[in-house]
Amino acid sequence: MNHSWKMSQYYLLVVFVLWDVIGTLNSDSNFFVLADNAFPLSASLSSNTEVAGLAGQSVLLPCHLSPACGSIHSIKWYRADRRVYIFSEIAEISRAEDDLSDRAKLKLQTNSTLAQLEISPLMTADEDLYKCEVTYLEAKEHCALLQSIKLNTFAKPEYVRIEDMKGSETANASLIGPFNEGNVITLVCMSGGGKPVAHLNWYNSSSPLPGQYRNMTEDDGTGIGRSQLTVTLGRGDLGAKLECSASSPTLDVPMSAWVEVDVYVRPHKWELTGYDGPVLDGTVVNLLCRVKGARPAASITFFNGTDVISPQPPSNLAVQHDYTIESEIIEADGTYETQSRMIFTANRYDNGVTITCQTTNQVMESMGEIPYVTSVKLQVNYAPVVDVTPANVTVNETSDILIFCEVDANPPELISVRWYRNGDLLDVNDLANYEGGNIQQPSLLVKAVAREDLGVYYCVVQNQVGQTQSKSMSYINVLYKPHVSLGMEPATPVKEQEERNVTLACDVESGNPAILDAVRWYLDGDLLKELPECPNITTSAPGRDVETAADLCDIDPSKLLLETVGRSFQGNYTCQGLNDAGWGPHSPPVELHVHYPPGPAKLEFEPLLVVKGQALTMQCIVEELGRPEAKVFRWMRGTHVQPDVRSMNWTAYSVSLEHRANFSCQAVNEAGLSPPATVNIDVFAPPTFIGRLQPYMGVLTTSKEVFLSCHVECFPLCEIVWLKNGLPIGETELYSIKTTTLPPDQTKSDFESVLSTLFWNLTAWPNGQLDRQLDNANYTCQSTSNSVGAGVSSTTHFHVEYPPEQITLSSPMIDVVENEIPDKVTCSSKAFPEASYFWKYGTENVSNGAVLFFNTQFTRKMGGDYECVAYNKHGNVSTKAKFNVQYIPECTISPKEVDDEMMLVCEVESNPAQVDFAWMLDNSTYLEKVQSKGLSSSITLIASPEFFGKYKCFANNSIGMSAPCERVISASLEKSSRIQAGSWIRKLSDDKIIIIAAVVGIAIVLFLIACIIIILVCRRRRMSEKLRLAVINLVADQHARPEERQNPEGRAYIYDASPSLSTNFTSTYTHFTDPSPAHRKGGDLHDDNSKAFYENLPFHGLASPQSKTLLTPLSLQYQHQNPNHLTNHQSHTLAGNHLSQHQLQQLSVAPHSHSGLINQQQSSHPNQYATTHRTFPSNVQADLFSSLNRKGPRPVGPPFSKADIMDMTGNGSNRRTANGGAPPLWHADLIYGHIPNGRGSAGNNGHMMSSNGQMPHNGYIPNGMRNGNSTIVGTVHPNNNSGTQPFPMMRGGEINV
Repeated sequence: MNHSWKMSQYYLLVVFVLWDVIGTLNSDSNFFVLADNAFPLSASLSSNTEVAGLAGQSVLLPCHLSPACGSIHSIKWYRADRRVYIFSEIAEISRAEDDLSDRAKLKLQTNSTLAQLEISPLMTADEDLYKCEVTYLEAKEHCALLQSIKLNTFAKPEYVRIEDMKGSETANASLIGPFNEGNVITLVCMSGGGKPVAHLNWYNSSSPLPGQYRNMTEDDGTGIGRSQLTVTLGRGDLGAKLECSASSPTLDVPMSAWVEVDVYVRPHKWELTGYDGPVLDGTVVNLLCRVKGARPAASITFFNGTDVISPQPPSNLAVQHDYTIESEIIEADGTYETQSRMIFTANRYDNGVTITCQTTNQVMESMGEIPYVTSVKLQVNYAPVVDVTPANVTVNETSDILIFCEVDANPPELISVRWYRNGDLLDVNDLANYEGGNIQQPSLLVKAVAREDLGVYYCVVQNQVGQTQSKSMSYINVLYKPHVSLGMEPATPVKEQEERNVTLACDVESGNPAILDAVRWYLDGDLLKELPECPNITTSAPGRDVETAADLCDIDPSKLLLETVGRSFQGNYTCQGLNDAGWGPHSPPVELHVHYPPGPAKLEFEPLLVVKGQALTMQCIVEELGRPEAKVFRWMRGTHVQPDVRSMNWTAYSVSLEHRANFSCQAVNEAGLSPPATVNIDVFAPPTFIGRLQPYMGVLTTSKEVFLSCHVECFPLCEIVWLKNGLPIGETELYSIKTTTLPPDQTKSDFESVLSTLFWNLTAWPNGQLDRQLDNANYTCQSTSNSVGAGVSSTTHFHVEYPPEQITLSSPMIDVVENEIPDKVTCSSKAFPEASYFWKYGTENVSNGAVLFFNTQFTRKMGGDYECVAYNKHGNVSTKAKFNVQYIPECTISPKEVDDEMMLVCEVESNPAQVDFAWMLDNSTYLEKVQSKGLSSSITLIASPEFFGKYKCFANNSIGMSAPCERVISASLEKSSRIQAGSWIRKLSDDKIIIIAAVVGIAIVLFLIACIIIILVCRRRRMSEKLRLAVINLVADQHARPEERQNPEGRAYIYDASPSLSTNFTSTYTHFTDPSPAHRKGGDLHDDNSKAFYENLPFHGLASPQSKTLLTPLSLQYQHQNPNHLTNHQSHTLAGNHLSQHQLQQLSVAPHSHSGLINQQQSSHPNQYATTHRTFPSNVQADLFSSLNRKGPRPVGPPFSKADIMDMTGNGSNRRTANGGAPPLWHADLIYGHIPNGRGSAGNNGHMMSSNGQMPHNGYIPNGMRNGNSTIVGTVHPNNNSGTQPFPMMRGGEINV
């Protein structure tokens, strides 16, 4: 549908384009304009324009303006001959008129070439020819005054709806129906309000359907489209979605309306499943009737033959039925599948039954159609159903009996027939006893029945389905004589002493009937009694009293009572029973057992002399063993029963103390005990050790008490003697013996014994101690014999012991080189018993045994004392072995300050500590001021360039040479040392600090007084100096080149303001520029590209050398007390004046005082610099500084001394520049210093000084900084905020500040 709409739109666009092309061919000035939101048509613009617009939206009608035509007076819009809009900026009119009065407005921007009339909202009736009339203030040729715009209006369809033939509107997206298949339906689709009229198409889903289309158009171009659809419904229309699509060029997407048709159809498939053939009895049959493709859902009914099966089935048909067990939409076309199940358990009554499933639905019923049916016929196979008759039969033995077996089965063919009696299978093939009982003749004939044939009979029949046992049974009763057995109560045996009664019972084992009419009782074969004893018994004894016999007829003949049974009742009893068949045989004999206890006992034993450890046999003799005969005997020792002895003989294979007691015995049977027999037995003991001597006896030499004990068991008692090395020991001063007789010990089973103890009288020994050698001996304890055994003896080796002592080491000091394996160390000592050893390192055990060895490399941390501990049970002793780990020295180097001198100290850690030191500076041996002592070596640093570099310290011992430790010495370290020099103050005591502070305070006071005097003197000279400066400035201005009067940078003029030392001194000006080759004289200034100048400076190497010499101009600050002296040159500068030396010599300048100080006033111009320059005659130079002993290489030129230096002391608080830079040159800086290279950076504002504000010591003035008159150049920054400030000047040579 979308595709059709797009094609229609494309066709319409082509029409418009063709129309535009034709119009263009007719007139070169025609063009076509698209309105906003109009369909996309391409056109060119001319004086005639065509515009298309969509109703309900806005449209712009263009009117082109020509700037070449001048200013606009007014713009008017006309529709046909009616004005609809007027605009005049001059008249201040902008108004819509006529039918656009409330829908039109003009869009015109300043200096725009296009005016647009916007109509909003656009109506279809607005379509017409519009004209734009433009009136210019000045009429010019070729100006388009009238432009035509053709407005074409379009409108989107307002609605699309579907109606039935009756004209009733059907709601969009609704379901209509239901309709049965075969019905014819007619639908009408209407669409109106569109311009052009929408075209209508019918679809079934995406398939087009034929429809009858026509339209009706109104005057404004709008109209109504109508399309009629007629459809004959079928199964293919299930779920059909009938859609009407309205397409128009004004629509991006076609409008549509649709309805869904609800179509009812018949079932198209039905089946009955769940039965595939014969089933067995008891099988659950699950019949499923499925009906598919019906709408609405079909109904299902089950029939048994012609009978409707209801949800409650008959008793013989187990049916579980639900007409709509499962009913749901299972297909995309909206049809239903209906399922109905009939579940039952098939039995033999269902065999041959026909089950039918009948289905119909509303469509079939409305058309009077016959329901659809499907059927199955059941075939049920079942096992045989068996019945046996007659139920009961009584016969005598030898009679014949016929038992019937009736069978019903499907299939009827039998596989087997079996008969059972009392559950036992009968052998029907035994034709002597049976006939029939097979598949041909299921009934059974029993021939000549006997007592064995008595019982319950039934048959089991089998076909191919299974086998079945008959539900009914036949009982055959066969009469025969009784067989009996005899029983006793209580059960034997019976104890005579209990005097109990015994009841005999004659029980029927077999016989029919089983009830006894009479019983005969026998004892050992002799008749005792026949019961009952009554007259009607044919077997009654003759002469029996009738009345007495009648009283006995009611007793039970099967019971006989024996009263107070004794040993005389002992014997075999039998019985014989009588029933309707006659007397049966005798019962098997049953013996009545009567028990009684054994007779008196007699006790005998051997041997008559009982000895400990030997065997003893006792015998209990009983002549009458009782009934049953006694087999068990009861023995007692004293009052204790011996449960382990049960026989008449008791043998003790090892007699002990416990056998010294009274013994008794008795015979025992089930009836009781015999009278006991008793005898007393005495036991003897031969000499035996209870406590013998240990094989070894060790005694500490310092023991205070020493003894040996010997304990001997013997009965009769014996004696004990002591021997030393085989010789008897008596009571002497050295020994004493104590003997004790001890009674038997039942807890230990010891007989009487003798305890003997040998004591050492240590007070009789030398020094009260045992001798380690002489007192070592064998001691023996020996007993005498007695009547039952020989004496015994025990020997011990007696040895004197002592703890470890005299411990020694194979090497008490072990030297080992680090990372090597040390030698073994052996530890030894004297001790008895022999000592054991272990080694400790600190608190840790490191080795067991006398030898200490290591199998790994020895490190420094492993060195130290290792303790060997020798120990035995008496004590321990230890000693230490020292492992001395030797290693090459390890050094560290650090700077230190001693007595204001900077030193490098090399300290080492070494073993051995005997160390030799060597120093190197860079790659050369260094021997200057080296001091070595012990483990340290130091050198005193010399602040000179040749002594700056990398210092290396080497240490050597007997193990080897250390790795070098290094320290680089540069100027930074030297400066650092100066700063650290103040640390000596912290070392002073409080008293010394107070004294020093007082001295410094006095010096400061004196310094302030001197400054005041100098200031007063300078003030008196200020007027004359100002006059001289004015003259100098005037002369300088007259001789300066015009370009130099602009004070170009890089130039400076140096003025000598110092007093003369002799008549030959003159005041001059010298012009200085950058030290270019043009201004150098005779090599006095250094080469720009040469580094020799910088390399001669001290502490070179701290920074890269400058590319050229840095000569910063110096600014002089002047104080003008009378500013009228320099009216036109307030804060004048001499910079920019270029005066020759000859011209300056012609100037008349008054000399100044010898102090050389000039007070300056700060210049008002920050970029003005002034310099002073003095020249000394050569004869004066030769006399200056002749005695100065300077260190380091001297510069070319005359020396100078401190005496010739002007006083440069100023106010210390004012000696820093305004931005915190370093102060001007000091006298100390110039005496011992030089102008360092690289100065003049932003950090110090160009002052050529060291970082601490001083020029470095031990330096010199480089050659390049002097001219022929030995000139020194320094700077004073002009922006000093400190006010009036003295600045230093030098004399002696030509010194410029």
